[in-house]
Amino acid sequence: MMTKKLFFSFFLLFFISGCAAFRAQNCTENAGYEKGMNDAKMGRLMAMGQFATLCPDKDVETAQRGYKAGYEAGKSSVGTPQLNLSFKKGKIGLEGANKCQITFQNESFSDQDASESRARNNVLSKCQKKFKACSERDIICSK
Repeated sequence: MMTKKLFFSFFLLFFISGCAAFRAQNCTENAGYEKGMNDAKMGRLMAMGQFATLCPDKDVETAQRGYKAGYEAGKSSVGTPQLNLSFKKGKIGLEGANKCQITFQNESFSDQDASESRARNNVLSKCQKKFKACSERDIICSK
């Protein structure tokens, strides 16, 4: 009987910690941006209220800010080309259509990808490897 209670306790603890990690991962500005971008490109209505039910109170505003920026970027890119060709070194290849960059403490980081959200994430990761205080808000993207 004690073994069943112990097993159930561990299972419950594992389940709750997994849910908390899932919620934390989906309540960031980057995750909100990507969700907003995808919703806009799929033609869905803006749904910022989803973060109020999914995220802890302290993260709702951050996720919503990212979602709104992503939604607006997604709406403006609907119907635009997402593919560029490059002729580097005599070879034809595909090159990302979205270039993102961030300048932090007079140092610039950039990345290019066919997906704006991947380019944003990559450039933010590059910056945060050197400066932990880099923020999604400082990223500028163009096609």
